[in-house]
Amino acid sequence: VPCQPRRKSVKDRQPLGTEIFVVACLTLAACGSGSGQKDAVRTIHVQTPEFTFPERFLFVASVRELGDKRVVVADPDVRAVLIAHADRGVLDTVGRVGRGPGEYSRPIRLFSLAGDSTAILDSELRRLVILTSDGRIVVTASLPQWFDANELRGADWQGGLYSTGPLIGMETPDPSRLPDSLPVIRWDRRDGTVDTVGMLDIAGYAVATFSEGTGSVRQVNTFLLPQPFSPHDGWAVAPDGRVGVVRAANYRAEWWTRARQSAKIIGPSIAHEALPVIAADRTANAPPAALRIEFHWPKRKPPFGRDAVRISQNGELWVARYRAASDSLPKYDIFDTRGVLVRRASTPAGRRLVGSGRSTIYLAWRDQYGYDWLERYPYPSGDR
Repeated sequence: VPCQPRRKSVKDRQPLGTEIFVVACLTLAACGSGSGQKDAVRTIHVQTPEFTFPERFLFVASVRELGDKRVVVADPDVRAVLIAHADRGVLDTVGRVGRGPGEYSRPIRLFSLAGDSTAILDSELRRLVILTSDGRIVVTASLPQWFDANELRGADWQGGLYSTGPLIGMETPDPSRLPDSLPVIRWDRRDGTVDTVGMLDIAGYAVATFSEGTGSVRQVNTFLLPQPFSPHDGWAVAPDGRVGVVRAANYRAEWWTRARQSAKIIGPSIAHEALPVIAADRTANAPPAALRIEFHWPKRKPPFGRDAVRISQNGELWVARYRAASDSLPKYDIFDTRGVLVRRASTPAGRRLVGSGRSTIYLAWRDQYGYDWLERYPYPSGDR
């Protein structure tokens, strides 16, 4: 790995390379001194699905819309990849469970590739399975041992796979020895080359212990867990290789270009309300009773949490915002390719965003029996 995590001084935190600062004022969002882009953008309320898939799932982990509106669904709990036909209301299972060529064990994420193909991440076997638009599995590619499969966030059409570098120090249960940043790494599955794309600021960690067994065979395991509501940069990858990054410290969006990895488009900082961390938040994020851990709860929440960033199929950056414990409606900030906040969206209670198309988004919700249902909604564009 060409770039290891590092501890950074204040000087180190200055952006590297050529930067393009976006100074853009919209009719609905102004740029102000000190606080950056002010909070005056339109909020679109996503309310009524245009289609509900009639078949239930055990868990909808990821959705990828194909050009003809068919939908590829990864359901790791049932260990299956399925293609849903909205017009026919049926599901076709793709491939089969196994360890051989054309097989998979636990599919957790789907990535768009050229030619309407799809990359399926198998986290258990640490490999990618490539699915063609007609439902055939044609390639099975193993990931390098150093590559963090669970942090794989994207695949570009040129063969690049993107993940964060290893968190050096996790084997030592001492948060003070951990770095405060991680590299975003691109591995080219065609020729094996490795590049460092940029650096992310990461969350703080707390020491957790878990006891197993009794008496003389009692074993105490010690490990680290992320501190709840600790600021953590978010990121996602577009099919053309651009990396969308959202900074937690000053809440702004950045785009890192693929052609020149040192070039960045940096949007204005976004004014936001720092919500207080209350008792209901601490209860909802409390560790399991079997763990002994002492979290250091902050007084205020950052703008967003871990795994909150994704890129829609039409190239916009979505950020799932933290909200008050009493607020049941999921809320998203939507940034354009300049890093400018152009609109917000709210979705019905209990829904989570699992995928998008060029004119659609896909939300999943869980019923009282523990099954997931998938819905398709119109994309909340500016003209809606």
